[in-house]
Amino acid sequence: MLRPTRTVLGALIGLFVAACAPSAAPSGEPSAQALASQAVAPAAPAPSIAASASSPAPRTLPAEAARAERGVFPEGVADTILKRGEPPRIQLDDPGREPREALVYALAPSTTQSVTMRMDLALSVAGESSPTTVQFPTMALTLALSTSSRDAVGGDALVEGTLREVRIEPRDERSRALAAPLERQLRALRGARLVYRMSPQGRARGLELTPATDAPTEAADLIARMKGSFESMVAPLPDAPIGLGARWTVISRTGGHADLVQWTTYTLRAREGSRFTVDTEVAQIAAGQTVAGGALPPGTEATIASFDARGSATTTLDLRGLLPERGQGSVDTSMTIRALGSLGETKTHVTIAFEPAH
Repeated sequence: MLRPTRTVLGALIGLFVAACAPSAAPSGEPSAQALASQAVAPAAPAPSIAASASSPAPRTLPAEAARAERGVFPEGVADTILKRGEPPRIQLDDPGREPREALVYALAPSTTQSVTMRMDLALSVAGESSPTTVQFPTMALTLALSTSSRDAVGGDALVEGTLREVRIEPRDERSRALAAPLERQLRALRGARLVYRMSPQGRARGLELTPATDAPTEAADLIARMKGSFESMVAPLPDAPIGLGARWTVISRTGGHADLVQWTTYTLRAREGSRFTVDTEVAQIAAGQTVAGGALPPGTEATIASFDARGSATTTLDLRGLLPERGQGSVDTSMTIRALGSLGETKTHVTIAFEPAH
């Protein structure tokens, strides 16, 4: 359940990068190195609320990767896999061992759950100037969800929730200097509310996400960038019966400033009653070289020269729950941007831990 881009962490990485972006070139124009740091926020994969990983990033890529060059598809190839705007496609790769059973989420009215997620980010930017590496302070986010009703037909559950708390926890004196500006920006997230319907197979529908009534005006943009995360807060389940060792893949197309095709492969590791554990591997390939406007300064043209994004996960969930119970995660991204006649490379390493909120 590593869902890069269009996720809460994708938006938050943008704030982290903004707090420590390389300075402009002496001419007053931003360097390719600086542009790379600004572009990584929308393009870098980051685990969603449902993601948690304990194993290293996977070294395997989907078969379709052979059609890409340096992690970027030629024009039109991505559309042969999944067109933009199409819903994610789920394919069952292996039904697993007997006995098999169709797994479904059974969310009773008045189900409640709160989880705290902690994220650590290391950012490295290289270009014509000296490489810059920054370890950011830990960000802690607490999300509280509850169900209020369930449809008689179809079994969809109405889910409501609040981003209850967002905290910045400095790791050392160097990260302490970044804590205050990050805290000021992230404060806008507190009290944000969401409402959506979740199907028995874990698909979210009709999600509405709004800032708190007293939130500053800039909160609306940040909240909007988080929406994709809440559309994938639990592992989507195949319709067919599965057993231990079952493997299924979700193919999705992410929007935002970088257009990416994503493969998320789940393997059912264990199950005991309603609780189950899945291993997850994620890989992304850029659908093209374009970096859309908004990721870079106005009037700046930039292209993706190379892209590599991979992660892995082991997550424990409950078919009667709304969020992962526990887990840890990591995602690694490397992206090279070509702009202003030079190259800038950005690498990120994100680790995540989930635990029940107190």
